[in-house]
Amino acid sequence: MNTTIAVIKFGKVWRLVEYSNYELNHLCILPFISEDHVITDGEIVVGVSGSSLIIIKINDYIQKGELEAVELPSDLIVHTLCIGRKRRQAIYIGGKTQVSMFEDTEKECQSMYYIGLNTMSYELKPFPLPDDLKKPGKAIDDVGLYMDWVYVLDDLILPKYLYIFGVKDFELKEVLPLEVHGTYEGYLRVVINYKYIIMLSGTIGDGGGGRHLTFYERESLKYLSSLSLLWSSRDIGLMSDVGPMFNDILLIDNYLIIAAGKGGVVKLNLDQEDVLKELGLTSRDNIDKYHNYSDLFKKKYLSSPYIGDAQTIQCISKENDSLKAVLVTVSDREVYRPEVIYISEEI
Repeated sequence: MNTTIAVIKFGKVWRLVEYSNYELNHLCILPFISEDHVITDGEIVVGVSGSSLIIIKINDYIQKGELEAVELPSDLIVHTLCIGRKRRQAIYIGGKTQVSMFEDTEKECQSMYYIGLNTMSYELKPFPLPDDLKKPGKAIDDVGLYMDWVYVLDDLILPKYLYIFGVKDFELKEVLPLEVHGTYEGYLRVVINYKYIIMLSGTIGDGGGGRHLTFYERESLKYLSSLSLLWSSRDIGLMSDVGPMFNDILLIDNYLIIAAGKGGVVKLNLDQEDVLKELGLTSRDNIDKYHNYSDLFKKKYLSSPYIGDAQTIQCISKENDSLKAVLVTVSDREVYRPEVIYISEEI
């Protein structure tokens, strides 16, 4: 089995861990607190600490304690980090530009940057966003990479869009208007594979709230279906009583893995006909919209008791291009811990 390097919240700090031979081994504590954004691709660790982006070459940090800091714009609130290696080696930084109520509302808000990884030094450069994304209130909440494309998830102010750029020259190729599922909707995550674009969003209102998965066909950008988990306003005051919730998603090959809060970890094989039917992804005649609020999905996938609250998810093991295991961050009585979940071939 291949060895994988991962980062995980543990207690109130971030740790660098190694997964090998079905064991998770601690390597070192990282210079971040639990509220920071931190990611790794197995070669470097990238995280936000205060007003700096910290870039750590793993071997240099373990052996010598070396790291590099890149100063971020003082008006940038970081929402997401992404590392690209396959088509263009770069770190992508997305977020929101802070705008004071006393500032000019015509201020240009640069909310996404990138840093090339195949250069001698790390230089922060503005990502060439269209003018519509350089306005107060706009935010980049996630960045996804697939093949020759960079998928940029725009959020906060209606209408919301997914912007698709070419990775070579960052030329804007497509703009996809996003589905609206309710009031005060915020799009949180975008994941892509050879067939689907899947996005995670959340809504909140007087009657309650919900988390929503939206499915699009990748090549045509056609809307396919949505799946929602809802809760009533009676539960909002006692969030500890709210049941399963879609918190994070991972799409690897044909597997959609969901960190579903108190519902644990949901593993869906998108090559299976019954799963596609339950998600509304099978061919349907004369139906333009499909939105699934069914309790059947909850009973089938989310009924088992789960200790803790599954928050985030990342891939830690693949064999022959097949997903074998994922690493989940679990919040257990306000303390973070890691948990390895194995992906069965029978699923």
